[in-house]
Amino acid sequence: MNYKKIRLNKNQTIDELAKIVAKYIEVNKSNNKNILQDT
Repeated sequence: MNYKKIRLNKNQTIDELAKIVAKYIEVNKSNNKNILQDT
């Protein structure tokens, strides 16, 4: 899988970073479920 590098501006907060990470985790979970269903 290709993971996009997340670039943060100095103005971005830890909370915003957490939201971004949570989004990536959810996407990865969805992708894993789809892969398991396809096989």
